[in-house]
Amino acid sequence: MVADQKALDAARDEVKSLNATDEQLRARLASLRAEFKKTLNSSVNILHQTLK
Repeated sequence: MVADQKALDAARDEVKSLNATDEQLRARLASLRAEFKKTLNSSVNILHQTLK
């Protein structure tokens, strides 16, 4: 019974850790997407100016 509780507590701790890591990775992904979009828009604008 005690071993089961320890295993359950360990699993819950792992889930909390994974959730925290997931949040960090999702924030980083959002940041990279925004940076990519900004760079893409800048490149498109430069290309349009070059073609004029």
